[in-house]
Amino acid sequence: MQRSPLNLTILALDRDARADLLAAVAPLSPAPADDVLTLGPLIDLGRDARPAVGEMDGWTILVDTLFAVPDQAEVVHRATRGRGGFAFLWQAASASHGFGVHHDGLTQRSAFRSGGAWMIDQGEPLPEESGLPWDDDPEGALAELASRLTGLDLADDGIWEIPLTPLRKSPGQKMGRMLGR
Repeated sequence: MQRSPLNLTILALDRDARADLLAAVAPLSPAPADDVLTLGPLIDLGRDARPAVGEMDGWTILVDTLFAVPDQAEVVHRATRGRGGFAFLWQAASASHGFGVHHDGLTQRSAFRSGGAWMIDQGEPLPEESGLPWDDDPEGALAELASRLTGLDLADDGIWEIPLTPLRKSPGQKMGRMLGR
């Protein structure tokens, strides 16, 4: 990846899933169209960053740099009903990295590594995990796994160039529990 935010969660959903993803993250809704930005400027917002949604090569992408999406696990399950999706997590402060493979609202594979050790390793390992340098470069290994699973360029420029629409609290809606806040 070009540079590492302190935290980064990416949820990639197959097929055109924008409407389903937005329904899953309610009470968040897209900001006005003129608020669109790319990943670098989103990260640069620091604690003022908001989750954002975009599309890349047929995938719908949710990016969250602050764990600000309420109840992320529930969002993943709701957003993947009737489709497949992948969740990828980078957390620099704790040297933690993880991923999940989801289909039709169910988790097929979940792995989370912190401080060089696997803390969660559920489900059968995927062929795409083979040969990745988890011990030498866990951040790069996760970016490569994300690219192998989705076909998207998450290791280099691809994810950094897509237009992202920040999400904001919908008027009159109460927010659920915020993660990491």
